[in-house]
Amino acid sequence: MKLKGTVISLLGRSGPTREALEWWIHRQTKIYVLSYPKCGRTWLRLMIGKALDEHYQLAVANPMELGRMHTLHRDIPRIRVTHEHAHRAETIEAGKQRFRDKTVVFLVRDPRDVVVSMYFEASRRSTLFAGELGAFIRQRVGGLDAILEYYNVWAASAHVPRRFALVRYEDLHRTPATVLKAVLETMGLPVGPAAIEAAIGFSKFDNMRKLETTNAFKSDRLRPANAGDAESFKTRKGKIGGYREYFTAADLDYANTRIAARLSASYAAYRTPDA
Repeated sequence: MKLKGTVISLLGRSGPTREALEWWIHRQTKIYVLSYPKCGRTWLRLMIGKALDEHYQLAVANPMELGRMHTLHRDIPRIRVTHEHAHRAETIEAGKQRFRDKTVVFLVRDPRDVVVSMYFEASRRSTLFAGELGAFIRQRVGGLDAILEYYNVWAASAHVPRRFALVRYEDLHRTPATVLKAVLETMGLPVGPAAIEAAIGFSKFDNMRKLETTNAFKSDRLRPANAGDAESFKTRKGKIGGYREYFTAADLDYANTRIAARLSASYAAYRTPDA
């Protein structure tokens, strides 16, 4: 009752403020799935949601709605999937103490692939950027340096959450069952192998593209900006090392040099040109 009164006081009679609502949601959230944008978070989100849907027999219409699943079964904690708006910030938030009593699953992907996907997100799925890829890579906000900084902040803060799991997109590609099982175990969710296999099958690229093309979930999380432009799809490529198709030699040299000089050793696999 005391907590409820505090929330009502924060929200006020005129309705919830963004800060008060954020405080309330964060207070209630037990598990975070975090990443920089375009790291495969939608894919992981769908796999987790479908695994829970299958295991707990929830029969949900949209398994990506992880934020609602705690209302459907008492054994599912409140899960939040977000990018912390790092791609829009002039400076990346350094302190992560607000996650000290949370479980954090932190998804990373080769920064070179991320920055290419971010470019198409900004230029094809929105109108935030109108220039060439080379200029996007080198810009301060949303470019390669922002990705590296965000990764480094979490490398330095991995000890802060109650539980922390670093998940590589590339590992999820190569051994999805092993990685998904480990993620669910970190979350404290004992999901069986049959549900995991069903989730992996449901979340394969071709099926996700079909779901997006047909707008099956009626959600912006899985909907193309332009059905006639393959580069505007959320399920755009899903490849490892796809950046090689888009980088010029100068872009590749710039990216490799910045990564080697700036990226934390916690992400050693990305610190070489052949990662």
